Amino acid sequence: MKFNHSRSIKGLSRPNWLNNNSRNIKKIWIDKNELIYPPFLNLFKKILKKINIQELSVYPELANIYKLLSKKINFPLKQIMLTNGSDDAIRIVFQTLANKEKVLITNPTFAMYEVYSKIYSKNFKKINYKNLKGNPNLNINEIINTIDSFKPKLFCLPNPNSPTGTYFKFKEIKKLLQNSKKNNCYVLIDEAYYPLSPITMKTLIKQFNNLIIVRSFSKSYGLAGIRLGYILSNNVLINEFQMRKNMYEIGNFSSIILREILQSKFDFKNHIIRIRKDKKFLIDNIKKRGFKVLNSPANFIHIDFGKNKNEIIKNLKKKIHFRELESHISLNGLSRFSLTTRSNYKKILKIIDNEKI
Repeated sequence: MKFNHSRSIKGLSRPNWLNNNSRNIKKIWIDKNELIYPPFLNLFKKILKKINIQELSVYPELANIYKLLSKKINFPLKQIMLTNGSDDAIRIVFQTLANKEKVLITNPTFAMYEVYSKIYSKNFKKINYKNLKGNPNLNINEIINTIDSFKPKLFCLPNPNSPTGTYFKFKEIKKLLQNSKKNNCYVLIDEAYYPLSPITMKTLIKQFNNLIIVRSFSKSYGLAGIRLGYILSNNVLINEFQMRKNMYEIGNFSSIILREILQSKFDFKNHIIRIRKDKKFLIDNIKKRGFKVLNSPANFIHIDFGKNKNEIIKNLKKKIHFRELESHISLNGLSRFSLTTRSNYKKILKIIDNEKI
């Protein structure tokens, strides 16, 4: 069958992994917003040793996983839906609520929001963050006014946002939800960085039937390769989302890993505290060297190396995989570093100081 090119979506681009070179394993990987953290990696090693290979030969049994997750996050079991990463969660929300409808998204933001808007929506609009090179911000009243005038069926707000690192407070989101409800607009809050970022709107779901929250195990849990996410919402919406899921929300290997993590006695609270302390160590030392840092509650920071940028980046690239933000015009000139260990931060600082590591 010949492909009908007239049905292709204008301006839609996706990563082509076949054309990407593999990352050098001898380098430090902090370029793709993952969280590769040894204490948690040690837990994975223990889990892998415990896996019964026979479990991989049968279809997933997810009932117990749902019970464990419900208990872990203290949320009603019937208001949770597991997904194949938060990308899949977002897709399901779009497929359910935004099909041939108006959608409002922020800009810049996680790329999949624009991708799904182009695939599913009738019409979508971007609302832009301001002052991105200095102190990125977006006024909640501007969002509310745009919803009043544009009348979208769905508004998507990562909180905190990537790549800006900006976030909205609880009171601001509550105000947004009150207004959106009057406009019959659903609000998707993307909490991909929870609980590394402690901001959550989970308690508002009981009050607002237009609120959907998506989360990921890729960031704080360091499980980007497993592809695990979930949706939180009211019973009615979760039932609608269930109609659009795959036969099994997640595969057996993913479900086994998640089961063992949820059952483990790993001190996750102190794990997060340690990550935040190490992050502060890097930020403090970067500032001591006279460079500007854009911090965020997420698992990344932006650094402006100023007039020394070219030389520092050239040296860093020999040992470090990190991201330069040329693709975001408004963030051009900044370098994004995902979080890693303190020992890696010390190596990064030595490179910046032009010392051998």
